[in-house]
Amino acid sequence: TIPGGGTSTHIFGSFYDTTTQTVASGAVKAIELNTTDISGGVTIANNTLGRPTRITVNTTGIYNVQFSAQLNRETGGNTKQIDIWLRKQEVDLSWSNTGLNVQANAKKLVAAWNFFISLTAGQYAEIMWTQDDAIDILASPAGINFPETPSVIVTVNKVN
Repeated sequence: TIPGGGTSTHIFGSFYDTTTQTVASGAVKAIELNTTDISGGVTIANNTLGRPTRITVNTTGIYNVQFSAQLNRETGGNTKQIDIWLRKQEVDLSWSNTGLNVQANAKKLVAAWNFFISLTAGQYAEIMWTQDDAIDILASPAGINFPETPSVIVTVNKVN
């Protein structure tokens, strides 16, 4: 819904997560989005585990899904990797993965890119991730001169 009421013919959504997200090394997990900023025609639904991961649309079209995730690694040793990709209706989308190398003790790096995806009304997409050694997606508290930092920010816009 649009703040202050009103309606829009545009289909969009802005979402974020206020928790630090973790996944066991080598396991696969969907990125969670526990807060809706604003939306019109795009919602976040729970997955089969009851977690808010499914970016769901109410109108058929092509969507631009954009995200940023604040990565954090506080362990030493060799460079490790995080992979992030798009899944549609429980199927990983070919050629959608990007792997990032994360150096030892690399704190607060940002992964950010976007996907175009065709969805029909009622379908959903999820942003998936895995990592191979203690890389988290970090939420941060407010500082003296700045507000809190969400672990993930996702915006979705219907483009056609």
